[in-house]
Amino acid sequence: MRRSAGRLYYFVIAAGAFFTVAVIIGLTNNLYTLYVIPVTRDLGISRGVFSLALTVRYITSAFCNLFMGRLYQKYGYRRPTALLVALVALSFVGYSLAQNMLPYLLGALIYGIGEYFISTAALSRLIATWFYSHQGVVTGIVMAASGVGGSILSLVLSSIMETSSWRDAQLFSAGLLAIVAVMILFVMRDRPEEVGLTPYHSPEKPVQRTRHRRLTTPWDGVCMHELTRKPYFYLTTAGMMLATIASNGVYCIVVPHLQDVGFSASFAARMLSLMLIMMAVDKILLGMITDRFGAHCSVLACICFCFLGIVMLLNVHHPWQAVAAAVLLSMSVCLNGFIQPLLAQELFGRLAYGTTLGIMLAMLSIGGLLSSPLVNFSFDLTGSYRQILYVLAGVTVLDAILLLPAFYEVGRFRRRVESAASAPAAATVSDTEGE
Repeated sequence: MRRSAGRLYYFVIAAGAFFTVAVIIGLTNNLYTLYVIPVTRDLGISRGVFSLALTVRYITSAFCNLFMGRLYQKYGYRRPTALLVALVALSFVGYSLAQNMLPYLLGALIYGIGEYFISTAALSRLIATWFYSHQGVVTGIVMAASGVGGSILSLVLSSIMETSSWRDAQLFSAGLLAIVAVMILFVMRDRPEEVGLTPYHSPEKPVQRTRHRRLTTPWDGVCMHELTRKPYFYLTTAGMMLATIASNGVYCIVVPHLQDVGFSASFAARMLSLMLIMMAVDKILLGMITDRFGAHCSVLACICFCFLGIVMLLNVHHPWQAVAAAVLLSMSVCLNGFIQPLLAQELFGRLAYGTTLGIMLAMLSIGGLLSSPLVNFSFDLTGSYRQILYVLAGVTVLDAILLLPAFYEVGRFRRRVESAASAPAAATVSDTEGE
């Protein structure tokens, strides 16, 4: 009975992570899209001024993500995350009382500082600690909660805003975040050893040393000083920034572009909903691909789908083409935060995982910061999104050109490191047998 209860805790951790992502990301992603019109009208500010909160968040997170890995190493996941989520809950209380932009700017600053813990990075490290195998699938299921939570909470918050006010919707959000903070503090655990367990794995199944399995199995990697001397490290981080610019940029303009080419606003909104629903499915699928072939294959698949989706969006004339574009682009959106933790661990190993993940997330923030003004200023200058779509398609091609040789060199370097590590062990065994 005790053993069964212990095994149940793996499900508790996964379910707690799912609930955390559904609420936190579901609420924060809805903060701008749902509230932009009622908040700007009520406070008497422009939409451009309101969007400054996103800029503050991206700039702050780009800087702080570089250092938060060390904080995780010292304090773990549970206590820092519970504290930061509680602070975000207080931010939502401040939003409900806002008379100007100051509470939104302060809230964006808090979220940006703690995004490493509040969003998905620290949670991915927690999953890696608990699940030695099946990390990709578990991570995919957990991260799929962002689409599920976003869809459900959009309906709930919209209903509250229609029957009451946007301020009451903010208070409701604050209450949900407070519940998440309490759950994290009292339910989640940093390591399975704290409850008498070991990381979930299948010891009865030996690891298959086939070519594609070598990159999917965990490894120690090398120190950060050694990585900074490797060109593939810089190619990978630059490639992930470009991937974010392309995927986030095209995601921002799907709805207005469809309206510009003649589709109704309601149809464009349905295409956005389709993207969110498919994104939840895509994350699970990409998790399975990661477990089988590696996170680098998932990244390349996302980039390929992003390019195909942009091409389809450029030539959209019929509803079925819009549906196809939404389905293709839904997978590319998974580049924004889901794949980075899996890729950092796979390519660079455990030794420098906290630092490399922080750098990747900083590149994610920079990409998000650049993509929004890039597409919006392009529309202001040209009166259409077609020109910037051509640019984003070119970015995906350039991205693939950078990442393909980088991934190839990582594989070669890892094989050399593992061969060098196994050679002394083989020599020791031979000496012992000789004696």
